[in-house]
Amino acid sequence: MKSSRILLTALIAAASSASFARAQSCQSLVFSGLSSACALGGESASESACCDTLGRANERLCFCDIELMGTIEMVIGNDGIEFFRNFSKYSCDGGELVIGDACSGTPPASGPPQPQTPPTTPTTTMMTVNDYNRHRQSHGYEFSDNAMPTTPRERIPMFPPRAAPEEETVARWVLDPRRNAEVGFTADALSLTGVRNVLHGNASLTFFVPTNEAWYSLLFQLGVTKEELFGASTWLEDALRYHVVNGAARTSTFSFGTLLPTDFTGEDLSVETYTDGRGQAVVRVNGCSVHTSRNRRDVSVGDAGLVHFVDCVLLPPGRLLPTRRTIDQYIRSQRSLSMFANAMRGSSLFERLAEDKWFTVFAPSDDAFARFLRDPRIGMSFYVDDEDGSAHPSLTDVLTYHVAMGFHSKRKLSMSRAPKSLFTMDALEDSSASTHRRVYVSTRGSRSVLVNGCAIIGEQAFARNGVVHVIDCVLSPNFDSS
Repeated sequence: MKSSRILLTALIAAASSASFARAQSCQSLVFSGLSSACALGGESASESACCDTLGRANERLCFCDIELMGTIEMVIGNDGIEFFRNFSKYSCDGGELVIGDACSGTPPASGPPQPQTPPTTPTTTMMTVNDYNRHRQSHGYEFSDNAMPTTPRERIPMFPPRAAPEEETVARWVLDPRRNAEVGFTADALSLTGVRNVLHGNASLTFFVPTNEAWYSLLFQLGVTKEELFGASTWLEDALRYHVVNGAARTSTFSFGTLLPTDFTGEDLSVETYTDGRGQAVVRVNGCSVHTSRNRRDVSVGDAGLVHFVDCVLLPPGRLLPTRRTIDQYIRSQRSLSMFANAMRGSSLFERLAEDKWFTVFAPSDDAFARFLRDPRIGMSFYVDDEDGSAHPSLTDVLTYHVAMGFHSKRKLSMSRAPKSLFTMDALEDSSASTHRRVYVSTRGSRSVLVNGCAIIGEQAFARNGVVHVIDCVLSPNFDSS
């Protein structure tokens, strides 16, 4: 049954729309009287006042008025009528309402006089304990085996207890359809994995939520569709867990270098904070920017949850990326890298990039290679390995100098705490030259990344075991082949 408050509010609305007279008629007594006396939110309402009003209406045989009862039934239904009937019987001194079959042989309470009819024996049905218990259970009242009133008489609560509203959790907050335009992709990912159960818990936690734009940027960088990404459910779950931080991590408590332990195998997120040129506080996590708006940062959810929007997807460390393409396949497929690909075909580098290791490739664009080859000291001889022991680097030396060991995304390289030098492929194979065979990383502004002074341009591309960055010049080794 609907709550009494809602039902009585409906009665008030019905009374207003029907323009019932305010005199002491049955209509006024039932609609206006019960609404004010039995709606416990009002100042004059109470159970005793409600019982008094029901008693007066019962004395006037108001509930025998067929027309009036038809209106009441349309407003509150049979369940509502049954509620007040039982409330009067078991909680009021006035006893059972004269209603239905009990009205046989009585004149209606309103309308024109009706002819008297011979009295007949009421055909009421005796209410058993089981009947009463079923009624109480179906309407949410407290239930017990001895619910039928005895002495002292048990009182029916005016408003039956309601179930408490569902507790708001981080998972429900993200899954709310009203937020689909901003984080619907993350909501879909949560629905597919078991991480939503983690976010449904009562433990104190913080969730860094990638925006839809962040996810679609990742799809482009991986060269996959949403369906293909969701097919890699293990990676997807690891990635989402890497966005969950244990405890309430408010940005106001962050400082430069703060480490945040995540739900993903104990891995940490690295925090950077600084103030930009407009005096605005900037927070970055693993190089991803935390949204600056108040309703997108430090959003409290429920009793223990906290939400921050971030502009990129945090990649779980040590996990192969969910794409089938390899580094060499990507380089061969890009027209803007054709000269670099041709140079690599003249060496064994493509085969070495297929090894079970992580690589970061800095690939010069065709424009960069064209400028490099116009140097009269280089020319087309660059494509031929020099084996005569001359003092300049060989083709293989130059190409391997463009391949760094490990996985280094642009976001990671842009961080102030990122390594400023990276070992190249041959540095680990030739330990005597390892101090020289490095590339050096620097930043210009908050996003621009330079490698040996060459700028990373365009979007990065992810392969299964590494990343490719396009750069605007050819890296010149700082060593020779001797």
